[in-house]
Amino acid sequence: SQKVSSSHKQTTPWNSQKDDQLESFINQWAPTMSQAYTKYNGKIALKTKLDVKYPKNFAQAKVNGSTSASIGWAPSGKGKYDYNVVAVYNYNQPKDLGRTTYAFAFHEGKPVVLINQTMEGPDNWTVAKDTTLKSRFVEIVNGK
Repeated sequence: SQKVSSSHKQTTPWNSQKDDQLESFINQWAPTMSQAYTKYNGKIALKTKLDVKYPKNFAQAKVNGSTSASIGWAPSGKGKYDYNVVAVYNYNQPKDLGRTTYAFAFHEGKPVVLINQTMEGPDNWTVAKDTTLKSRFVEIVNGK
């Protein structure tokens, strides 16, 4: 008789362990810039300055100024969007200096960090320039 292995586990690019690692990193990284980020917990909407709420506002958001790319909440990293967001962190800056919001996402299966500092007009996300943030997200995704 043959024994058939049932190791066909469906793998997703993101899980709670990776989410915890990212949160730990953000909590160490943010103070180096005198910032403190609030994380979207998957239940209660994350509210930013100007009353923008995530994940709801992803429906109207643009990526790189284009409405043709969709962005949305997909906690496993696999979803129906062009940018499947697994984590959102927001920092409301003091006074009228606005906000900095990061979305950690998967685009065509690859990890990408998006930033949004929109204060007026359409909600627009662009690829973040912070190399430390981007490289650490990739390391966490890859299990390092």
